[in-house]
Amino acid sequence: MRFFYANQSIDGFTPAQRFFISYGTIWRNNSRDKYLERRIKSNEHSPSEARVNRALGSMPHFYEAFDIPEGSKMYIAPEERAAIW
Repeated sequence: MRFFYANQSIDGFTPAQRFFISYGTIWRNNSRDKYLERRIKSNEHSPSEARVNRALGSMPHFYEAFDIPEGSKMYIAPEERAAIW
């Protein structure tokens, strides 16, 4: 039995797409607005939505993997993307 699918598309998703989908999946949750408001005021960590959307939206590989067009909800203009290194 073979478990290593590094270079194969599975269910129509490329390996790069599967990586980003998996990343988003580990952070998914539902939170009420009151909870988010309290958490943002009292916790130094970003909410899950920001950890996914802002982080991935700053990665050029994400745009390549999904062919994200300008004007998409996930699109962040290159000059507004986070660049750490």
